[in-house]
Amino acid sequence: MYISTKIDALVIFTFNWIILVLFFFFTGISLYYAFVFYARLAGFQNPKETSQPIIPISIIVCAQNEYKNLLSLLPLLLGQNYAGEFEVILVDDGSTDDTTFLLQDFAKENPKLHIIELTESVKNKQGKKFALMMGIKGAKYDHVLLTDADCIPASEHWLQSMSEGFGPEKEIVLGYSPYSKRPGILNLFIRYETFMTASTYLSFALAKIPYMGVGRNLAYHKHLFFDNKGFSSHIHLMSGDDDLFINQVANRTNTQISIKPESFTYSNPKESFLDYFHQKTRHLSVGRYYKPFHKFLLGLNPLSIILIYLSFITLILRHFYGEWVIGVFAFYIIVYWIIFYLNSKKLKDPILGILSPFLNFFYYLYLLIMSFVGLFYKAKTWK
Repeated sequence: MYISTKIDALVIFTFNWIILVLFFFFTGISLYYAFVFYARLAGFQNPKETSQPIIPISIIVCAQNEYKNLLSLLPLLLGQNYAGEFEVILVDDGSTDDTTFLLQDFAKENPKLHIIELTESVKNKQGKKFALMMGIKGAKYDHVLLTDADCIPASEHWLQSMSEGFGPEKEIVLGYSPYSKRPGILNLFIRYETFMTASTYLSFALAKIPYMGVGRNLAYHKHLFFDNKGFSSHIHLMSGDDDLFINQVANRTNTQISIKPESFTYSNPKESFLDYFHQKTRHLSVGRYYKPFHKFLLGLNPLSIILIYLSFITLILRHFYGEWVIGVFAFYIIVYWIIFYLNSKKLKDPILGILSPFLNFFYYLYLLIMSFVGLFYKAKTWK
């Protein structure tokens, strides 16, 4: 009985120390991400205007039954205040509403608008990727700027701000596209999730590890598309025209970010959890096709954060802690709070940074769960 009691005590003691070591190990990993990656966005300063030549750009929008959205979007695109030449290419992917008539009316009054109509025979062929490919092929200029039909540029200087990201070596410009504020918890979480996603891909790009962009606000040189055979490596997937393509062509030297407020594009968020669930699983379903190194980096931090919270709670419940354990956890929370608050100020929604300590655990838990669900999700349409 005595030996058995000593063995039990030894097992409990060993288990407690393992949890303690894991707590410090994963806290160290997460703090590494905070200082090496996320702090870069907090300290980023938008480049000053340069005297480099103003480049001509083709704005490309793919639309399918987007009459109401295009009624608002087209005047804003065609009215961009840009010193250089630009065109707006609207790819009508077999719309069955009044989109065709709307485009014809706009084209009569706006020579900058060029329409590419996809007939019924090619409608939805490879989803949005085919429509986007036709838009890029039809672009007159060497640089393309992409957005969606349900987006709204933040200002008439959107084109100018995004174009400033291009340079002698910079062939990709990653923009930011937040969702508009609406009442309710779902909207808050959608905006927080979008902010956290942007914090990650923008910070990684600044750390010279670009891995994705969002098609709602993305620009690149056309030769990247043709030199890498477009979407051929993932043409069988309904999604990935933005993040998988950037994952394929971006490197440590050719990518820049643009986070001037006038460079944002805003979208209307989903209003039901079910619609949001389908949207996010579609987006996350392509994550498994990222480069292995990117998947490792993107998976390690969420896993570390979940294990930090779980190990800390376990230590508290088992009364195996001291003030220094609580101090380390508090330091970790404060570091993330400060960095993400500064990031949220950069992205013009400080309330998201203020709420970060309260949403952090649930966001990363959600991210891990949704990434797993995405493994089994197959999108059926490109919308």
